[in-house]
Amino acid sequence: MKKFRFTLKKLSLVLFVIIIISTVPAFVISILKMAGVLSSYLFILDLMTALLSLLVASITISVLAYSFYVFGKNTMSLRFGIIKQSIPYKKMISVKKLSESNTLWLIYTDDKDLQSYIMINVNEKYFDDFVAEIRLHNGNVIYSIIGDKEEN
Repeated sequence: MKKFRFTLKKLSLVLFVIIIISTVPAFVISILKMAGVLSSYLFILDLMTALLSLLVASITISVLAYSFYVFGKNTMSLRFGIIKQSIPYKKMISVKKLSESNTLWLIYTDDKDLQSYIMINVNEKYFDDFVAEIRLHNGNVIYSIIGDKEEN
């Protein structure tokens, strides 16, 4: 089982850090209200705020720590924290690298046999290894490098 780390953009990282930082005060204030240190109007509201803050922070941390493309026996899975999406190798059609924007796209057929695509977010130095791993499992996948203007 081979893994490739999901690469987040800098703006996404900043957003996730802001989410984590903003949940800490909400959690602390809710706990202080439930402990009686601060005045509280409704205990259940404080409890729900504490639990929701903890849940949001946990999901955000799981996305930051556990986001991978995992190549299994029959499928490639994207694990984005607690979210998982699997694409069978036999449904993969092609991989296209857009040279001007330097992005990698996987074209496949979905469950309804419609053509779908997903942008692959791995470090660009691993593009060739990623494509080689896909082609190892499905030799029929076509790899092409095209200009962005050709795609439009």
